[in-house]
Amino acid sequence: MMLQVGDIVDGKYKVTGLCSDSGGMGTILFVDALISNPPFQLVLKYCKDTDPEAIQRFCRETKYLGKFQGNSKVLQIYDSNIHHSPAYFVMQYYADGDLTKVADRLMNDIAYQEIVFYKMIDCIAELHQEGYQHRDIKPQNFLLNGSDVIVSDLGLAKAVGAGTTFTGSRDYWGTFGYMPPEFIDGDFKQASPPSDIFMLGKSFYWLLTKRDPLYLKDQNLHAAIFHVIERCCDHDKGKRYQSLAELKQDLNLAFDVILNRASGVDRAGQMLSQIINRLSNENRYLPTEIISLLDTLIVLSEDDRNTVISKLPQDFFVILSQPEFVDKVIEFFRYYEVFVKDAVDTWSYAEIVANYMKIMFERSNSDQTKAKALEIAVKGAIWANRFAAMDTCTAMIYSIQDDNLGMLVAPIIFSHANSFLKNLEVDQCRSNVIQIALRRIQKRQK
Repeated sequence: MMLQVGDIVDGKYKVTGLCSDSGGMGTILFVDALISNPPFQLVLKYCKDTDPEAIQRFCRETKYLGKFQGNSKVLQIYDSNIHHSPAYFVMQYYADGDLTKVADRLMNDIAYQEIVFYKMIDCIAELHQEGYQHRDIKPQNFLLNGSDVIVSDLGLAKAVGAGTTFTGSRDYWGTFGYMPPEFIDGDFKQASPPSDIFMLGKSFYWLLTKRDPLYLKDQNLHAAIFHVIERCCDHDKGKRYQSLAELKQDLNLAFDVILNRASGVDRAGQMLSQIINRLSNENRYLPTEIISLLDTLIVLSEDDRNTVISKLPQDFFVILSQPEFVDKVIEFFRYYEVFVKDAVDTWSYAEIVANYMKIMFERSNSDQTKAKALEIAVKGAIWANRFAAMDTCTAMIYSIQDDNLGMLVAPIIFSHANSFLKNLEVDQCRSNVIQIALRRIQKRQK
């Protein structure tokens, strides 16, 4: 049933105009109340789709919204009747629109970004606290009411442990570009906080760039905020923030750095001291503390990052070689290499670097980690022209037996063919691939 201007709904509301018809199954109309006198303008949302599944979805949204009565962060229902034909609910009209209306301001006002992003998180936190996953987070589903932000459209929301009304013919729903990959892969019915966090990250990205959220590009975005967005939107949900509190903490650090509000290097230094103290006093470490420090390093300025890296003890590299950090190590190496270039230019740090990288090389189970550790050690030895560091690199190369690792190391040798590596003894190399690489280099130089 389609409602028209002038229609009377349930004997209580008169339709005065169309507000929005952009929803897939719901239409929103301006209405006047006939038997009440609310202090604000009303709109009525009704289910225009007669499909039983759509009606169930609409009724579930009405039920869920009703559970948040009095909550200033979730859309408030003024009245509803799911037994009426068509089913409907009435709510306040928010003349300020949704977050897409303030995207231009968000792109140019960092302080406002922080305020709005925290409020978005707080809105979703209200749902999570009551055991609901939103499953369709996007800028259009956050309404503005003055300085307040309100989450709306719980049509796809799901209570944890509840069944689903979705049939096998519709395995996933949501908005393309914002949906996490697990929805498409069949986990839509098993949504979790990291699923909502993925969509929050995509929403942050669109609000800061107005670009298609399907593909993330760091163009014109501060590295600190882009790091948070990337982690939100990791395709592996196990690598995303696992809670909104964790996301908010990292977002706070990012804005501290962007706004020069607090010393990131001091915070990172405190984290490192806590890690070192735990190792000294308890002979153990907490993976969460290591990951927090690594994430903090990423958002620091280069000078601040180098200051912290210069204080990393040998035990830190022993820890970093553990399998649980393999996904973080390559990212860390990118910044560590920058530090090494600066450090070895000014003083004899190459031997320390080589020894630290030797620890990573010998202890890691990842060939990529081994190869990158060796490459950094080689570059440090060359940059500083330190023979002791060169000897350490040479020993690392001679120890390689596995040709899979040899395939990763051979390009490193080719890239530095004019360095001390050209003098390696072919017969002492255990990897056939590395032997071949050295013979080619030495043949070329004859």
